[in-house]
Amino acid sequence: MSKQLPREHGAYVVLATSLLLGLIVGAARNWPAVVLAFISSIAMFLAQQPIRQIVLRRRSRRQVQPATKRLTWILLPVALLSFLALAWLRPVVLVILPPMLLLGAILFEIDRRRGGMTDLSIAGFPALALGAPLVYLASVETVNFEIALLLWGIATTFFWSSVACVNVRLRGERAIAPALWFHALLLLATALLVTFGMAPPVTAAASGIAIARMLFVMNNVNRYRRLPLKRIGIVETIGATLLLATVGMLW
Repeated sequence: MSKQLPREHGAYVVLATSLLLGLIVGAARNWPAVVLAFISSIAMFLAQQPIRQIVLRRRSRRQVQPATKRLTWILLPVALLSFLALAWLRPVVLVILPPMLLLGAILFEIDRRRGGMTDLSIAGFPALALGAPLVYLASVETVNFEIALLLWGIATTFFWSSVACVNVRLRGERAIAPALWFHALLLLATALLVTFGMAPPVTAAASGIAIARMLFVMNNVNRYRRLPLKRIGIVETIGATLLLATVGMLW
């Protein structure tokens, strides 16, 4: 069964953080809708790997494993039915569909062209980060679309920062310059949004965690590159926990 589930461990952290981020900011005022948002997001995420295996095997005219078919026929109906029930309770969540379908199409094209993990993460993390606005929209009675968009932006940029750090581990000093450019733009965008009142101060704190992590990696490149992936995963999980704690305390 484990072979049919997504193998990118970082993706689990991205999804869990995004869902909890929406839960914290939305304050969970509508529990039935929130539960449906969680179920549909998790089921769709888990379904991606068996669907991918079915597409790849049929493309190469190989037999699809029965376990893969069974898992797909379980997860896809759960994802679709729970989302339809959520849309019936909270029609506003339908605004998530266009970006979700667009990012899904981009991911499919990257996978079809045998894109690398970095390319998949750059497109995949924003798709998973949609869980934050989805849960927020499911939770609140009075919707603020600026907050929904901001939550998606916080989750996406925070984990794009993680991609930049992992690239430093894989490529060494060659990846530092692109990572610095990204974090400089993140700092500038955050400063402008907070200064002009388009985002609350907590946005600066969230970006600060990502920037502090990158500065640590930059100053300890050789040590960071020797860390096993398991420890890097622990570091990323701690960073995500700090993000949630910061948002929970300051929002």
